[in-house]
Amino acid sequence: MRGLPPNSVHMSISSPPFGSLYSYTDALQDMSNVRTDTEFFAGMEFMVAELERVVMPGRIVAFHCMNLPSTIERDGFIGIRDFRGDLIRLYQKYGFIYHSEVVIWKDPLIAATRTHAIGLAHKQIVQDSSICRTGIPDYLIAMRKPGKNPEPVTHQPSGFDRYVGDPKNEPKREKKKDPGKNKYSHEVWQRYASPVWFDIDPSDTLQRESAREDDDSRHICPLQLTVIRRAIELWSNPGDVVFWNNWSPRLGANIKFDSAGKTIGDLVAAQGRATTETLAKNGCPVRTIHIDELDEASLGELLMHFMLETIIAAHLLGVDPFDQPAVEEGKVLAKKHLIGGG
Repeated sequence: MRGLPPNSVHMSISSPPFGSLYSYTDALQDMSNVRTDTEFFAGMEFMVAELERVVMPGRIVAFHCMNLPSTIERDGFIGIRDFRGDLIRLYQKYGFIYHSEVVIWKDPLIAATRTHAIGLAHKQIVQDSSICRTGIPDYLIAMRKPGKNPEPVTHQPSGFDRYVGDPKNEPKREKKKDPGKNKYSHEVWQRYASPVWFDIDPSDTLQRESAREDDDSRHICPLQLTVIRRAIELWSNPGDVVFWNNWSPRLGANIKFDSAGKTIGDLVAAQGRATTETLAKNGCPVRTIHIDELDEASLGELLMHFMLETIIAAHLLGVDPFDQPAVEEGKVLAKKHLIGGG
């Protein structure tokens, strides 16, 4: 993400991991792979700071979240943690404006069956309903970067001409060219503008088989694909770069990140190719390495190649590549920190 130029992204949408509640993978670069909420928010700070840098002024950064249930085992009490509010306040810390939010309805019966939450159990009504609670909905939060939007998001010539959602729920009104008479677009907008979206299928997410390889991903990203598509329809133009924050290395690989049907992987590949072509065009030495298969052996060979290359280059330049006192000192200090010595 640090390779993206400032003010180059038109919109961002993501579903950050729910703190330390669970991990998607055991990869070090996976932001869900944390032990505590403190570690999680430390990582989130880096991401939000970068979003503030790369997103255009006046544009939307949207994220999906939910408040988190607290438990006796983990928290010492039964209740609700204001995770949604914590995220909003973090974005506000970096200057984002709290723009809007929509509640995504979830069936409490399905939640009770899946989570076995005591607060949703009918037997608790009989025993002591002071412990009973309502279901926990999802939220789509929209934060806006301050400043004037240099590229207005328009729906010309007459508003919405399609409905993002279940086709059976699409408005039956006739589409007209006159925006004032285009009741189809008016009805679509009324549904989008509702503070609660009742028409989101909770199972409309990245499927288990397509979102994971081997045993690396233990959970599926809960952001529904219809929510992504609807947010992109609302807050971006065709061809805009819409950044999908890929919190896990695997999740989101197949998500369409812009209106042209591209993925974030396509963006990274295009940027890499463009960088190589630009350097070569301007007479700068550039080297492109193609790997037949991305596996442990190939990466090991590549790392060894660069190690040997560094040793040989240092010898030719009269530099000792092994004279690094800071490395040994760093190991000593790291051990000291680990045992709590400062």
